[in-house]
Amino acid sequence: MSKAKRMNSQEKGKKPRRMKEDDTKKTDRSKAKRRILKVFAIIIIIVILIAIPGFIMMNFENNHNENLDTLLDDKEVLGMVIKDIKIEDRDGLKVFKAIVENTSNKKFEQKEVQIVFRDEKSQKINKYPYVILDLEKGETQEIIIKTSEPLDEFYNFDIIY
Repeated sequence: MSKAKRMNSQEKGKKPRRMKEDDTKKTDRSKAKRRILKVFAIIIIIVILIAIPGFIMMNFENNHNENLDTLLDDKEVLGMVIKDIKIEDRDGLKVFKAIVENTSNKKFEQKEVQIVFRDEKSQKINKYPYVILDLEKGETQEIIIKTSEPLDEFYNFDIIY
């Protein structure tokens, strides 16, 4: 209590008010509550800061797996099926492998093609020339493309002839 208030209360014949025991307990409790709230808020902030990057990474991995699934789906081109599509790491290179099977009723004549890799927006990322050899009905040929480019950016591919 300030001196002026004490003087006013003394002038009026009143005794200065002392803090009661209950008042000190209340202020101690409110300080403790504030301390607990601060700790709780800090914990929530830390959890959020940890959860956000985790969520972003999880979302990235899900998208990456979806991209890879689409890239590895079987395709039909020129009366042939392209299947068993795989991407491997070998000696620092990315290796795209696939099997081409002639599923038509006639012999496939040798043809030079372009294998075009595309992103999610179907924009061309890169293309590789390749020769599909003569294939009788039911015969297969393995396609192997080696590149130092990250194939995980590829979403789909086309074969242009």
